[in-house]
Amino acid sequence: MTREHFDSLIYTKESDIIRVGGTIEGIEYQTLANFDLLYRKLSEYNCKATIFLNGLNSGDHISEEHRKGEAVDFTINKELPVFTVVALMVRSGFNGIGVYHNGVCYSFHADIGDIRQWIGYKKKGEKQWHPYTALVNDPKLLTR
Repeated sequence: MTREHFDSLIYTKESDIIRVGGTIEGIEYQTLANFDLLYRKLSEYNCKATIFLNGLNSGDHISEEHRKGEAVDFTINKELPVFTVVALMVRSGFNGIGVYHNGVCYSFHADIGDIRQWIGYKKKGEKQWHPYTALVNDPKLLTR
């Protein structure tokens, strides 16, 4: 991605990427174009998305999509049904979707990698991953 790409983005600014520790050159334009579209769709619900510190291509991530600049981790400032947010993520062009709950709020992983099913979840305070038991799971219910 280059600095000129930001001219085509409405909601995502270069300063947002720098603030969270991302490197502009290491992020795929499509990742931020999709995130920009998602932000617009969330705004229709009077909701804003905030990228986490190290939620792009910096920090320690298991997901190779982060290292390739194809992923973004974020939260939202309003409680929406988790499946509404997931549907908006899909409609914004994201293929890899993760939903987590930290006991207070949901956080989301979105990437432009291959379409795939997420393998599991972590319980609060545990490092071990547990397999999902159904196709659709609300992580808020799994972390108790």
